[in-house]
Amino acid sequence: MPEVKHLINDISIELQVSVRIKQNIDALLTLQTPTGAIDARCDSRILESSLALYLLRSQAYGLERQEQIVQYLQKEIGNKKEYTTPLENVIITMAERLVNVDQISNTISQQGTTSIISADRGRKALYFGCLLAETGVIDFSDLPFDFISFQTPHQAVQTWANVMLCSLKVMYCYGTSNEHLITLEDRNFLTSKLFQTAIFENNVLTQIVGLIALSKLLPSEQLENPINALLTWQQADGGFPLMTGLDNFVTPLAGFALLESLPYLIELDQVTSNAALRNMANYLASEQKESGGWSYMKGTAQIDLDDTGLCHAFLAVLDPTAFNTHINKAESYVAQMQHSDGGYPTYINGNPSTTSMTAAVLHGILEMVSSHPEKISSWRNSIAQTLQYLARNQKDNGTFEKRWSRSETHAMFRVAVVLRIIQQNRDLSDLDELIQNILDKIDHYLTNSQNADGGWGFNSDRESDHISTAYAILCCSLSKQELAKKGVHFLLKVQENNSTHTKPDLLGPRPVPYSIPSLHLVIQIYAFAYFMKIHKST
Repeated sequence: MPEVKHLINDISIELQVSVRIKQNIDALLTLQTPTGAIDARCDSRILESSLALYLLRSQAYGLERQEQIVQYLQKEIGNKKEYTTPLENVIITMAERLVNVDQISNTISQQGTTSIISADRGRKALYFGCLLAETGVIDFSDLPFDFISFQTPHQAVQTWANVMLCSLKVMYCYGTSNEHLITLEDRNFLTSKLFQTAIFENNVLTQIVGLIALSKLLPSEQLENPINALLTWQQADGGFPLMTGLDNFVTPLAGFALLESLPYLIELDQVTSNAALRNMANYLASEQKESGGWSYMKGTAQIDLDDTGLCHAFLAVLDPTAFNTHINKAESYVAQMQHSDGGYPTYINGNPSTTSMTAAVLHGILEMVSSHPEKISSWRNSIAQTLQYLARNQKDNGTFEKRWSRSETHAMFRVAVVLRIIQQNRDLSDLDELIQNILDKIDHYLTNSQNADGGWGFNSDRESDHISTAYAILCCSLSKQELAKKGVHFLLKVQENNSTHTKPDLLGPRPVPYSIPSLHLVIQIYAFAYFMKIHKST
């Protein structure tokens, strides 16, 4: 009988998902550090590893470490079919040159490389153009700009951008015989930032590039200590990551995933998860800056609105009474950051508003007003303006800009989460029509971009990957439960086959992708738990 078969299938998928939630949470909790944070270190990457090899060779230092990097790069070059964008292939060219100068197998000519760099005449062209020239892929004389015509103050938006720009200036001046333009201020600025026991701002790429620049200004013996500090971040595979980690980004997301999972755990596992949640919250509370914001990692000074919004939201939903002081400080911080367009920037006022940052800040505000209804009146207009910003910036196909992730479903997930919170708050029911219009467009995208295997890819014409699929499941409305079920079947099959499918989805510096393995695990837990909720509600 069809009804019985359908019931059996429903019970079967619920059992499978419940088992996976349990297994994945067990794996996640092994990543919780004694501080309470989730260890969110980044995977190794070709860009940083190639530059680290170049630095060590220039200093004739760490021959064994060099060999480990070479082995990592050779393996990645062998997998270069995974790299699909022009810039990724240019970075492969850099690695090939460093691994075997006499036998470069790439098909990108020097002229082709220069044209790829010329496509972006902004700061990214400075970044990659100078790095490719420094490592010999192209000549400094072939760069499609004059770096000296660019102002390189030590006061850029991001703390690490200051160091990067100053370092590139040094490289360019040496590469074009303009050493006289390098000032004592430049040298002192770089040494003040890079001669520390820790990686500057936890940004390994910036540390490597800065040390390459300083190697032109200082004798080798003065670089030994900072190079040794850098080498502590060489990973087991021999490579180097973009950053040491993004614990303050992944930890609140892990908190939301655990909260969503609690109803589907046995009592003992609930006790364990609640203890883990409290430890996460205590850690994040300790990481709040005096201004009220958060950075992405312990020891990083640079505040961003993404981590601020996520941490604000998590503390507000977990225990608004215990963390009331932190919640109020965060409220004061974000209150001064909204732009006239209704959106929020990544770092400071004056930066362009972006979808993911805006959704993160709105998430914090909504969880706060849910636990403190008396605050709704003072935030109503701001919330409405933010929703109008999101509606204006949604494309006709349902997507938003892909600024921080290669996956189109990433920004949609961030938006869908906050829209569902508003729908549950009847004090904001006047926004229902605007919210439904946004959700309808998201539903349209999900329907038209799901692959035959049940998954979703980075965009509508790409093969399925597990993190895009997990994001998509988290976007599904009740009416799209069947889409979510197909997506869950895809994720179950991926995990059953022990296939990681950890294609890098995050971007930095844009458009170069990188991966955080614990984030992939967290988002799958979140997706499985959300599916259980909508599946059981019908």
